[in-house]
Amino acid sequence: MRLRAALCVAFALAACDPTGSESADASTVPDAVVTTDPVAPTPPRLTPCPEGWSIAMRDEIAICEPSPASAETCTGATFRPPGRASCEPVDDACETSTFPTGLDASRAIRYVRVGVSGGDGSEAAPFATIAQALASTTEPLTIALAAGEYTTETVLPADLEIRGVCAETVVLTHDDATEPALRVMRGARLVIEGVTMRTGDVALLSGGDLVVRSVAIEGAATAGIAMIGGSLEASRVSIRDTRTDADGRLGRGLSFESGTRAQLDTIVIEGSHDNGIGAGRDVVIEGRAIAVRDTSPNGAGRFGSAIGLYERSTATLREVAIERASEGGVIVDEGSELTLEDAVVRDVVSEASMANGRGVFVRASTARVRRTLIERASGAAIYATDHATLELGDVVSASTRLSDDFAAGLGVIDGTVATVDRFAVLDAAWMGIVTLASDASLDARDVIVRRVEIAQNLGEGIVAGETAHVSITRLGIEDAHALGAMAYGAGTTMSLTDARIHRVLETTEHGVGRGVEADVGATITLVRAVIDDVVDTGVVSFGMLEPGTLVSLEDVRITNVRERSCVDSTCPTEGGGSGIAAVFGGVITARGLEVIGAPLCGVQVAEAGSLDVESGTIRESSIGACVQIEGYDLARVVEGVEYRDNERNVESASVYVPGRGPS
Repeated sequence: MRLRAALCVAFALAACDPTGSESADASTVPDAVVTTDPVAPTPPRLTPCPEGWSIAMRDEIAICEPSPASAETCTGATFRPPGRASCEPVDDACETSTFPTGLDASRAIRYVRVGVSGGDGSEAAPFATIAQALASTTEPLTIALAAGEYTTETVLPADLEIRGVCAETVVLTHDDATEPALRVMRGARLVIEGVTMRTGDVALLSGGDLVVRSVAIEGAATAGIAMIGGSLEASRVSIRDTRTDADGRLGRGLSFESGTRAQLDTIVIEGSHDNGIGAGRDVVIEGRAIAVRDTSPNGAGRFGSAIGLYERSTATLREVAIERASEGGVIVDEGSELTLEDAVVRDVVSEASMANGRGVFVRASTARVRRTLIERASGAAIYATDHATLELGDVVSASTRLSDDFAAGLGVIDGTVATVDRFAVLDAAWMGIVTLASDASLDARDVIVRRVEIAQNLGEGIVAGETAHVSITRLGIEDAHALGAMAYGAGTTMSLTDARIHRVLETTEHGVGRGVEADVGATITLVRAVIDDVVDTGVVSFGMLEPGTLVSLEDVRITNVRERSCVDSTCPTEGGGSGIAAVFGGVITARGLEVIGAPLCGVQVAEAGSLDVESGTIRESSIGACVQIEGYDLARVVEGVEYRDNERNVESASVYVPGRGPS
């Protein structure tokens, strides 16, 4: 039956002419429908990898692995920096001589060798203890250590160098649990190289200038190295099994306070507590080739982040491997600033009293994250809140797990401003990306959200709400649950350009798997989009009978909308299956719309909704247009639209109306 005849049958229009001319029908048919298919998003680019790192795949995305799963566990004065599968000495310049060579002859040099007696500190007649060398009181002083175990002295001269012949064979011990092994006063300088330190308290406490090279620190309490101001240059340093207790010893690997300036190169921190690296009060860190592994809560059962920046601290970190932490992989808080590049953050679990476990957590601070994989975080791979600033480029979130009733690959919360280029969320729980509250905004290009699994009875691809603003160009959503993309709440906006939403699966709890939904005051704009293989409805504008809910479609194709599974059992008349639906005061405007094969309605307007289709094709559907509002101007959905190969082109009978989605 031709379109005009169908209108006459459905509405018994007095002026209908079912024998309208062919030329009259042809004038209403557009020359083209969806003129341009969406441009697919470009996946993140994490390669080329840093030296020694290997390439692995996450779907079609090449990521960089710092070490294989079979990598060795190191002991003693060996460590495994990022990019290494095997343990290697922290001291890669061990000498075969009795004492270290190449010492600065302009300094006083005192030689020390355990087990000798009666020496004068010369190479031929060395002292037996470090205390004897310090008693010479000559500055600037270099103490050269032969192989052996030595007891350290807390009080040091203002300009001191301690150089061991090899970190594997030179051991410094300090049994006092209340005093640091070596203390550098403000204004003083210490260089320490080629030793292993085993101490009862902090190994190195400094307010001055500290240089640490080729040093292994084992079993220190409170911190391996603690800086209170001053500067640190550290290279090829291993800090392992720092101790904590319930009385307040932190157990950090590196602890920086009060304006410390730190340069870190090839640092491995394993088995620390509270924070692997903790920085507070205007600290500045530059670092590369850093591994932080197995960070646990402190003795009070709290925290456990691999890296924590607090109180206006700044860090630029490259070639970073974080594995197995509690509370957070990296925390950026209280006006701090982070640049993280070429990094892997993996296996962050929820700390019991805080219940989070985020890969990167940013609060009231700034973070720039580039070429980074965040895998198996808890709660969120990346979570930025409290008016933070976030920049992401070439980042992959993989396998995010539920924590404290929350999970997302990316959370942009409470006024945060986020700029994103080439970002992928793979195998997340609950939400792929959520932008929420207080004008939080996400401006993104080239975004992939794939396999969002059910948690809290949901598995949404992208969510925006409570005055948030989302703009994404080149978006792919695949295998979500309940909702592909949703915006809700007055003042919330979402703009998706070049978007593909494929396969949104139905949830048992909510019984829908919709492509796109605007709820209660939100505005959504789709330009060049394909929505395919969804359940209940392709696009819904649900206004809850309040003004302001709007969806605007331009060049949008909707295919393979399926009925709800309950249609065969508990809801035989409420299976749904509409291409687009403007209901309960919701508004949809469409130009260049194509709906193919909807089992219920190609387009639907009901319950005070408002629908205008300027141009398009509705075909192979049960009903082309379901117009369920008495007296509705049919020209708003018919004029300029081609209806063909539908069982009925236009129908006014009462059919199932989509309810509000699970926002």
